[in-house]
Amino acid sequence: MVVYLRSQLRRRDVLRAARPMSDLDSLVSDWRTNGGDQVRQEYLDALAAAS
Repeated sequence: MVVYLRSQLRRRDVLRAARPMSDLDSLVSDWRTNGGDQVRQEYLDALAAAS
């Protein structure tokens, strides 16, 4: 959870132009390896089950 929050704060910095746009790829990579892919899959599974 801490890694996720840290990633979100860094993403905001990119969006506000406080960090270079080139940092976005590493932010996405960090998010994916620190549980982002799992969260995405769980969401898709829940969405499919609700249909």
